[in-house]
Amino acid sequence: MLLITVHGITDAQAAQRTTASDLTLGGIVKHLTRGEQVWTRIMATGNGKLPEGMLDLGQYRMADGDTLAGLLGQYAVAARTTAQAVSELRDLDRSVPLPSTPRSPGRRVGMSP
Repeated sequence: MLLITVHGITDAQAAQRTTASDLTLGGIVKHLTRGEQVWTRIMATGNGKLPEGMLDLGQYRMADGDTLAGLLGQYAVAARTTAQAVSELRDLDRSVPLPSTPRSPGRRVGMSP
């Protein structure tokens, strides 16, 4: 749905804040890309370690030099990587430990890929 929402908008529109929040449409695309990358690493490694960049607040904003086309390209690559990683899993029922985060310290819940 987000890809439909951002279809045809300009970089300026993607970077525009429309509410009191700093979040923008481009920032949401960037965050979804990071989410794909992080959760794929969590699923693939299965080690319960916090992946690099998972808590980086820069993932929520378009940086100077970011373009919507570039962000959409990165998202497409991340989505393909996730699909490939899932297709290579032998057991979709296995449990993977989730990393501990500041919002869930010491909580080691598992998730199924």
